[in-house]
Parts: sequence; structure tokens; C-alpha cells
Amino acid sequence: MYNLLKERAVSEITHERLSYRMLTTKQPAVEMAYDMMRLFPQELVDAVVSYVANGDLVACSTVSHSWRASSLRWMFRIPIITYRLGENRFESFSQFLSDSPHIPKYVMGLTLRGSGRRQNLEADLLITILSKLAALRQLCVDGLFICGRIVSSPQFPVEKFFLLGSQLSLHILDLLPHIHELAVLEGTSNESPIQSIEGPDSKPGVNLHKLTLTYSSPDVIALVRRRIVACTTLVLCAVQTRSLVDLGRL
Repeated sequence: MYNLLKERAVSEITHERLSYRMLTTKQPAVEMAYDMMRLFPQELVDAVVSYVANGDLVACSTVSHSWRASSLRWMFRIPIITYRLGENRFESFSQFLSDSPHIPKYVMGLTLRGSGRRQNLEADLLITILSKLAALRQLCVDGLFICGRIVSSPQFPVEKFFLLGSQLSLHILDLLPHIHELAVLEGTSNESPIQSIEGPDSKPGVNLHKLTLTYSSPDVIALVRRRIVACTTLVLCAVQTRSLVDLGRL
């Protein structure tokens, strides 16, 4: 009830201001429209922009400073970077984050995707991208083969990690010690592509709220068992029966 009364009061005040301005000023229509936009409460701007289609967010970002901030928040909330032959879009995205330091704070989720056939993603490039996204909470790696050498193992605040058609590594899980939800769909296990100067078994375990395994090989399940200490919710699909013994210990 309090919020409803507050919104109604703000709406009435805004209406009175606009009516008074329109009756007493002789400004041109364009300037009048600009002033009217400045009188909009930020909460109202955020609510309007949240319903705008992605293709129209660029236009919304040119309305005013308040509209630009709201539009950028939705434009870069969950970017999807897809590999394209002849272009290293992952490096370009990393450079874009460096050239636009005001953008990373809006990125809450990130999807790195292959183009059909599995492509390589250097582990150090992945770490470089994640280190620039302090607000990142959700990471999805789709159809990419993470390889290379990890010189250091920084920790990132990602809470949800989705691995789709990619290989799972203990070294990747070690980068995400705060995950609450892990999903591995059609995952494979291969420790050889990633080399680390630190022993993978020296890391502490992770407690999950939800673990989802779909069409995953026994090697993946054994690998998950080495790092995951416990989970509240377990979702399985097309998992071999012999793998359930290890999962039953979670």
C-alpha cells in the first residue's frame, strides 16, 4: 500500500510540473520534450525500458542521460558472443570491455558460444574476460574447447555456470568457487588441454544448490564428484546407472 501511494504521489507531482511548464513556457517543442523527459522519475524510466525490445534499446539510449543509463543496463545485461570463422570475437569483446570501462558494471551474465563445430577458447583469454566483469553472476560456455595454460587461478564471483557441449575441467571449476548452480549438458571430460602450475586436488570443495547432468559421460560425473562436496537438488537425464553410485555420495 505504501509503494502504491508513493507511486501515485510521484505521478501527480510529475503531472502538475508538466502542466505548469506547458502553460507558462514558450520553449520550442523539442526543448519542451527534452525537459519533460528530465522530469520522469528514474524508477518509471527503468520500468518503461524493461519492456522495450532489444532492437529498440539503441534508440532509447539517445533520449536522455537517464534513458541511456537504463538502456545500457538492458543492452549489456547478458551479452552473447558467438565465434565466427576469420574473426576472433572473444578477443574483440575483451578489447571492447577495456575501451569502454563504463560497460562491465552492466554485464550480469555472459554466453560464449561456438559456431557449430567445436572451437578452441584459450584459458588465459577466458580469465582476462572474467577479470573485467566484476558484476558477472552467470556464465555459459557453449560448444567451446577450453585449452591452454593457467598461470594463476584467480577466483570470480560467478554463481551459475552452464556448460553445453563442452569439456569440463577441474581447473575451470577452481576459477568459480562461489557457484551455486552447475549444469553440464552433453559434457565431456578432458584434463590434458589445460595445464596449471597448481595441483587441482589442493582446492577446497564446493557446495551447490542445484546440479544438473544431461547426457554426460561417467568421466564427467567422476570429475564433478572430485570437486563438489554436496548439493541440495540433483537433476539427471540420460546418465548411466553405474555413475549413480558416485552421485549418491553427494
